[in-house]
Amino acid sequence: MAKCLDHFKRANEHWRFVRIVIVDKDIREVKVIRKKLPEARVLYATFT
Repeated sequence: MAKCLDHFKRANEHWRFVRIVIVDKDIREVKVIRKKLPEARVLYATFT
Protein backbone atom coordinates (compact mmCIF):
# COMPACT_ATOMS: atom_id res chain seq x y z
CA MET A 1 0.00 0.00 0.00
CA ALA A 2 2.84 2.41 0.79
CA LYS A 3 4.38 1.91 -2.66
CA CYS A 4 0.99 2.38 -4.30
CA LEU A 5 0.41 5.67 -2.50
CA ASP A 6 3.94 6.87 -3.27
CA HIS A 7 3.27 6.22 -6.96
CA PHE A 8 -0.08 7.99 -6.72
CA LYS A 9 1.62 11.03 -5.20
CA ARG A 10 4.33 11.09 -7.88
CA ALA A 11 1.80 10.75 -10.69
CA ASN A 12 -0.69 13.32 -9.35
CA GLU A 13 0.66 16.76 -8.60
CA HIS A 14 -2.58 17.70 -6.83
CA TRP A 15 -2.53 14.78 -4.38
CA ARG A 16 -2.51 17.27 -1.50
CA PHE A 17 -6.13 18.08 -2.32
CA VAL A 18 -7.32 14.56 -1.42
CA ARG A 19 -9.59 15.04 1.59
CA ILE A 20 -11.47 11.75 1.83
CA VAL A 21 -10.43 8.13 1.29
CA ILE A 22 -13.18 5.51 1.47
CA VAL A 23 -12.01 2.02 2.40
CA ASP A 24 -13.52 -1.36 3.04
CA LYS A 25 -13.73 -2.24 6.73
CA ASP A 26 -11.33 -5.16 6.19
CA ILE A 27 -8.43 -3.08 4.87
CA ARG A 28 -5.41 -3.40 7.13
CA GLU A 29 -3.37 -0.52 5.74
CA VAL A 30 -5.35 2.36 7.23
CA LYS A 31 -2.29 3.51 9.21
CA VAL A 32 -0.33 3.74 5.95
CA ILE A 33 -3.06 5.80 4.32
CA ARG A 34 -3.16 8.15 7.30
CA LYS A 35 0.62 8.52 7.21
CA LYS A 36 0.92 9.06 3.44
CA LEU A 37 -2.18 11.29 3.13
CA PRO A 38 -2.26 13.13 6.46
CA GLU A 39 -4.86 15.70 5.38
CA ALA A 40 -7.37 13.07 4.27
CA ARG A 41 -10.10 11.57 6.41
CA VAL A 42 -10.42 7.80 6.19
CA LEU A 43 -14.04 6.67 6.02
CA TYR A 44 -15.13 3.06 6.29
CA ALA A 45 -17.64 1.92 3.69
CA THR A 46 -20.62 -0.07 4.87
CA PHE A 47 -22.32 -2.49 2.53
CA THR A 48 -25.81 -3.74 3.25
